[in-house]
Amino acid sequence: MVKVLAGLLPGDWSVIHSIENNQRLQKGDTVKLELFDVKGELSELSVAFDITQANEGEAHIWPKLLSEHINKHFKVLQAGRHYPELGIVPSYGENNIFALEGSGIERAQIRFYIKKQRTASLEQSAEHYDYVFPQFRNDYRAGDRVFHPKTGKIYCCKPWPYTEFCRLGAHMDEQYEPGLGKNWTLAWHLAQEIVLCE
Repeated sequence: MVKVLAGLLPGDWSVIHSIENNQRLQKGDTVKLELFDVKGELSELSVAFDITQANEGEAHIWPKLLSEHINKHFKVLQAGRHYPELGIVPSYGENNIFALEGSGIERAQIRFYIKKQRTASLEQSAEHYDYVFPQFRNDYRAGDRVFHPKTGKIYCCKPWPYTEFCRLGAHMDEQYEPGLGKNWTLAWHLAQEIVLCE
């Protein structure tokens, strides 16, 4: 049974799907929204959202980004959480998809397209890196593997909210320099200690 919410925008809105935040995604993955009326899938209305940065795939972040993407592309759909004072607002964590009454849209479905399986062995994982420290430091993202020539080891940049520490440089006295700075463990994991950078 759908819950009808009146007064959000002109017209009445019904919850047709929940965007749950129990799936962590990776850079390169895609989330696809499929819509259905009483006759079946409305393929011409399908919309895809690509995860372009590692932190966008965090389970509490991508539902908000997908909701914003939906709201940008549709007038008969809204995604987010319903707040009586504010209406439907894209939020971190779980969100709902609402359809405008009379739009004919009965339900929605979300599919995940995973770019690659995350099943690398420890040996394979330890050999690969994305950057050599400190080159391109401002580009470091969560999950990036960085080789430090001073230590001969590979480090993984930690996920949000620690990712910013990976980018901090000389103006912070190199306290986050992987393997050597006094606070390096706030920003980095040693790659050899884990199977995959997360």
